[in-house]
Amino acid sequence: MTEKKKSLIKDADLAEKDQEIQLLKSALKKLEKEVINDRTIRREIFKLPMVKPVLPNWLISENPKQLIHSPGVPVILCSDWHGGEVVSQSEVYGVNSYSLEIMAKRAKTLIQTSINILKHNSNILTPDYPGVVFCLLGDMISGDIHDELRETNQMQTLPTLMYMVNILIECIDTLINEFGNVLVPCVTGNHGRNTLKMRAKERAYTSYDWLLYQMLEFHYKQKYDKVKDKPITFLVSLAPDVHFQVFNTKFLATHGDTLGKGGDGIIGCVGPIIRGDQKTRSRNLQIGLPYDIMLLGHYHQLMWHSRFIANGSLIGYNEFASNVLRANYEAPKQALFIVHPDHGINYQVNVLVEHSQKSNEASWVSWNSVSA
Repeated sequence: MTEKKKSLIKDADLAEKDQEIQLLKSALKKLEKEVINDRTIRREIFKLPMVKPVLPNWLISENPKQLIHSPGVPVILCSDWHGGEVVSQSEVYGVNSYSLEIMAKRAKTLIQTSINILKHNSNILTPDYPGVVFCLLGDMISGDIHDELRETNQMQTLPTLMYMVNILIECIDTLINEFGNVLVPCVTGNHGRNTLKMRAKERAYTSYDWLLYQMLEFHYKQKYDKVKDKPITFLVSLAPDVHFQVFNTKFLATHGDTLGKGGDGIIGCVGPIIRGDQKTRSRNLQIGLPYDIMLLGHYHQLMWHSRFIANGSLIGYNEFASNVLRANYEAPKQALFIVHPDHGINYQVNVLVEHSQKSNEASWVSWNSVSA
């Protein structure tokens, strides 16, 4: 065998070994990525179990004796808090302003008003609620997805995240004290992402919303570590949707950004929501996850529909809504409803979290007289 032939064989062997090394590196990189995502973040960093959470018994109980004095289970929708974003009153014609301090005040108003409505303004003299559902539907963080947000946000995203954790802990602690049990379904929005564009893959792992939920779940795992019957359950989804059931009513909770576009100045967001809901229902029937009601945020418009409930926003009217979309004004508000064991949703309330700044004081009644 000539030296030239030996050299060619050696080069071919080296090329083959090189290819094997590259394949092994690629496989190792993929494995490390999976380990970091699924194992390290939840189990190693936050010490959270990898098991799928189970709905608590109080949420799906069919014991009539237990529910004889209960109007049902309240559900509070929380979405589009946009923590960190600043709304300048002078840029939205004086109808709104927003900051982290205003957000904290509105969050407290949401919880206290909901409690007052459910416990003190109820037609039932002694309402007995087995617990409350506190839905976190995404866009809790303003994020840095646009240049103008990076330049005008009140704080950087990570300090804002820590601020949000404390606000939500205060909200949830109050609900636990008042209602005993809390279920917290969580989905990610589009604002909290750390990528330039929304991604179909690894949506949760590129979202500060998801990190916020992990920090909340970790806090309550530590707090109730030695308690047998824990008063709080988190349902944190890696997909855009999370499914849960209250008695006989099945819900799909999602942020709303995946439903599609196509609204206009006349019908607003009704078109994309209805089309998106129809497509989602069709898909879910095929995969064995049917639902009765879709819960969503994203559009900052509170709407009650027989097939969906679209939530309002805590941030309220901002510069984008006013000066880019020229959207209809809507005060900051969040949705509250009660799910009855027999009748489903039978009580719906728009919880206003701020007095309207767009109208002047007026008499409780007035009229114009026209003479002939």
